[in-house]
Amino acid sequence: MICWHRRPARPLAWAAAVGISSLVLAPEAWAKPPAGTGDTPPPAEKKAGEEDEKAGEDEDVRGKSQALPPPDLGGWGVGGDEEKGRFSPQGKTGRLKELEDAEGKVRGEEAPVKPGPAGHAYLDAAIGLGSIRVPVNPTGSTQIAPAASFIFAAGYRIGDVFGLGLRFPVSTGAVDGPLEPAEGGIQTRDKDAYKRIATGAFEIAVRPTFLLGSYWRLPLVLAFAMPTASGDMFAGPDSRADIGTAIVNQAAAASRGFKERALFSPHRMGVTPGGGILFDRGSISASAETKVELMFRVGGSDPPPPPTAPGVVDPQYEARGAAFNWVTDLGFYYHFMDELVSPGAHLWLAVGSATDSAEAVDYGGAQAVLEPAIKTAVPLLEGTDFAIDAELSWIVPLGGELGGANQAFAHGPHLRAGVVF
Repeated sequence: MICWHRRPARPLAWAAAVGISSLVLAPEAWAKPPAGTGDTPPPAEKKAGEEDEKAGEDEDVRGKSQALPPPDLGGWGVGGDEEKGRFSPQGKTGRLKELEDAEGKVRGEEAPVKPGPAGHAYLDAAIGLGSIRVPVNPTGSTQIAPAASFIFAAGYRIGDVFGLGLRFPVSTGAVDGPLEPAEGGIQTRDKDAYKRIATGAFEIAVRPTFLLGSYWRLPLVLAFAMPTASGDMFAGPDSRADIGTAIVNQAAAASRGFKERALFSPHRMGVTPGGGILFDRGSISASAETKVELMFRVGGSDPPPPPTAPGVVDPQYEARGAAFNWVTDLGFYYHFMDELVSPGAHLWLAVGSATDSAEAVDYGGAQAVLEPAIKTAVPLLEGTDFAIDAELSWIVPLGGELGGANQAFAHGPHLRAGVVF
């Protein structure tokens, strides 16, 4: 039997095998729809100049790669400059930035300046040694052995600029004039020797301080001294003790180099404007300050009238209605061990007129003073401004009424100690 119907089946089988293998081996044939069906958008046309820009970028890349030096096979390698992007480091911010600014001040870079502690309380003591000249003893010098003055001071700053201050002095001492005790069988009291305690003028001051950059400050002051200083240089015979009190106050002013006259002038209302410039950077502090003390008489006894009898020679006494004292001070300190030890000095010139005078005794004119000093600052509570602040110095007058002229030389130690907070 001949089975003729099997021969056509062989070509159909080969055709099916070829079709299946084409679909398996060429997936793009079935992944993409046939062209012309509308499902695939036509290719986008390139914009004019786009090919030129891409060609330029390729040339730049090739140029940079060619500009790089050949790598050192035995070294760390050589790289090019990397362009800064949005995620490149931009410096310290926040708390790290504040610490960096604080460190910058230590390194001498620009950094904001803090106004410092807001409050202070001090005891300022000066000891006067030597001698002075007083109007009521015009024939010689008056010994001060010693005369001690104490100024109690306190102040507080409101905000970063304006501060208020209070000062009140108390002085004591033994003074002895040129007269010798009279002897008439029984030694009598020395008429120009006194031991007295004297109060000074109560002072209220407004002290604004302005910052002028990272290292400079501008302090100003306007002070008012109340007429509370005791004593009377021209008191009558029944009030001789008041003369001694006035001499003790004058000895206190002299022992401080006439830097503070308004605080120790009896029966005077004082008005003191002033200002200066302060520099503080690293281990160096410097200052230049000036003030004018204006003292107006508001009481006290009038001086005795000039003599009228022929042949009698007495000095002409005067109690000025207004007196002034202009003080210009320069200061410099160098700090060691975080301000634990700070040597320095002050040099000032006091120019003015005396409140009371005689023909042969007048503390007007100029008085130069040098004050070498050493001071310290010891913090007490970590993280706060509370600290001990102290300074020890010696007041040395250079010429003038206090520097040896006219048989007088007043000098002595000066101590200021207190706390800042």
